[in-house]
Amino acid sequence: MMIVQMALCHINRAGLTPGSTVYIRFWEFGNDNNGTFGICASTVSACQPPTLSDTTNITSTTATINWAAPVIVPSTGYEYIVSTSSTTPVISGVATTALTANLTGLTPNTTYYIFVRSNCGGTFSAWSPSGFFETGYCLSTSTSTTSYINNFSTTGGISNITNNGSGFSTSGYGNFVAQSASQQPYGTVNFSSAYVGGTFGFNIWIDWNNDLDFIDIGEKVYGSGNFFASNTGSFTVPANATVGSHRMRIRANWSDTNPLPCGSITTGETEDYTFNVVALPCSGNPTNLPATSIGFTTATINWTAASPAPANGYEYIYSTSATAPVPATPPNGSTAAGITTANLTGLSSGAMYYVWVRSNCGANKGVWVGPISLITNAAPPVTSNASVCAGGSATLTATGSCTNLTNLGTTVNGSWDASGDPRAVRPIIFIANSPICQFDGAGLTSNYTSLDFQVSTTGFYTFTMAPTTAYDAMGYIVINPFNPGVCGSGTWVVGDDDSGPTTFEPMMSSTLTAGVTYTLISTLYSGSSITLTNTFQWNVAGPGTISGVVGGTVEWYTAASGGVPIGTGTPFNPVGVSGSGLTNTNTPGTYPFYAACANNPSVRSLANFVINGLSAVISGSGSTCSGSVPLSITFTGNSPWNFTYTNGTTPVTVNGNTTNPYIFNVSPLVPTNYTLVALTNGTCTAPAASLTGTGVISGSKIGMVRLQIGIQQVIGTPLVYLLR
Repeated sequence: MMIVQMALCHINRAGLTPGSTVYIRFWEFGNDNNGTFGICASTVSACQPPTLSDTTNITSTTATINWAAPVIVPSTGYEYIVSTSSTTPVISGVATTALTANLTGLTPNTTYYIFVRSNCGGTFSAWSPSGFFETGYCLSTSTSTTSYINNFSTTGGISNITNNGSGFSTSGYGNFVAQSASQQPYGTVNFSSAYVGGTFGFNIWIDWNNDLDFIDIGEKVYGSGNFFASNTGSFTVPANATVGSHRMRIRANWSDTNPLPCGSITTGETEDYTFNVVALPCSGNPTNLPATSIGFTTATINWTAASPAPANGYEYIYSTSATAPVPATPPNGSTAAGITTANLTGLSSGAMYYVWVRSNCGANKGVWVGPISLITNAAPPVTSNASVCAGGSATLTATGSCTNLTNLGTTVNGSWDASGDPRAVRPIIFIANSPICQFDGAGLTSNYTSLDFQVSTTGFYTFTMAPTTAYDAMGYIVINPFNPGVCGSGTWVVGDDDSGPTTFEPMMSSTLTAGVTYTLISTLYSGSSITLTNTFQWNVAGPGTISGVVGGTVEWYTAASGGVPIGTGTPFNPVGVSGSGLTNTNTPGTYPFYAACANNPSVRSLANFVINGLSAVISGSGSTCSGSVPLSITFTGNSPWNFTYTNGTTPVTVNGNTTNPYIFNVSPLVPTNYTLVALTNGTCTAPAASLTGTGVISGSKIGMVRLQIGIQQVIGTPLVYLLR
């Protein structure tokens, strides 16, 4: 079933089966339960026009136009026309099969209108509603002739503007680009302005990157925030402003405390000037700052030498904060002249760092160039070995956080699990790229997933979910702590339901700041509370990339590299686990296992599973006819050993022995066998089967007789003595 909620206009459905029944259900979104509606069903052309998207890469003579395909993709492609007239064309256009076209040879400071249509094999759709773009700065005019900027001047610059008593300019726009002010990066310029015709909101913009607009971060250099008859203030030239000339625009609006730089207003005036950025005395700046050899707590940065090269080398700063340094910020380190690489140490693992480099000319310094961002490798878990007696049981452990920043590029993939996800009240229906937190008033809930993330570069980002008809998704971005479903529980950034280029996907945009951790909530819409299992994808457009704060479990391997995990979690008992190689703990030895975080499986820590084989062997043999006989006991396992041996009658216990083998002497009076009956080392007790061997005494002394014989011989008489 397809559910569509809309301020009623029309629904287009393709792929319907002839003769089938289509059910349409209507309900009111509100509280009065009153109203009327009508239904008109009709066929529509299968050849529908495409939808124009924003024009990109605009310069004074070039631009790129873009459009999205209709639901039914045309078989032969498209035609487009770019004209200085807003009248719908009646002629053929330029054929293409692409969804974009690069324009060249345009006239500077001209408004162009765009028309695109589908080519369905010789049948054409209507031309799309026209879009337009300008190859220069946007028009900024007003209709009243009695309210205007009369005085504007600057001080504190290397050169300054003085344009007082200028009066009203034709159409409310004054082109004073021949007048200019100048200053070095980090330098401050003061200004003063006064108006005729009442009080005004007043803003100043400078196009620091010369991209023909005033919408980039940092290009609004002053805002009055209220209505005044005159204003004074100052602004600072940023470090990343390119050396050279830039357009400066000022505007006063009687009706707005925060005037826009473009468009027509009723009461007020706009004036354009030139602002020149002058190079610092230490003028050469390093470029191209890649990071290499990134480790757990170290990284190497490199850069291309400045031209001219600084006499005293370079200085660098690294920080977990994306806040740009100022000239007085002390560097973390420096390099000698000609050295364009530096090793960073003492970093935290799994963290994002921002790096700036500047030229060192001695007394003068260059601008801080950067930042580049890098993410150190997440350190592997810290493991503890397991030691077990033969036949016993033990577990391996791994401690430490498996959470780290992972560069996701410009794509966020995720999934919902109806049975395991948390649930919360969803945003209101039709929330449209809203910076205002709004959740469903009826308390309807849906399951959701969350991703903590950071952006590599401060700027304007757009998150668009990939289109699908499998579900109707919603999304919002917050700063934690934030309780999903509850406004006021934290910082809401932006949220959306269906602003994407097709039917159901959310698309939301906001300016995001590098170094700030945001949370992306992906959830679902339904006319009632819902849980759903499915996958989703966010595509992200902006000046940088997305790094997700990714958590993970510990995985266990049998090898230091390669292979697949045999288990997860901590503590972990490998005995009996498929692939571990350990079916029991009967065989003494040391068995290595390796722990790694699931999000960084190539970095592993060793943990030994040790089976202690405590055993002893008694040996030795001899006869005591010639004296005592030495016997020997040889041990395995850790000392000290406490053991008992016996001659079959009297047990003898020895405690705390650390000698291996243990030698002792025996001298029994009769043939005797010596055996072991017990062994322990304070940790393990040897089983009887591990006490082996016999000390064998085969001969013995029955007694000892000292015989002294006195002999008196009688000649001719033999003497016979019987000795027993």
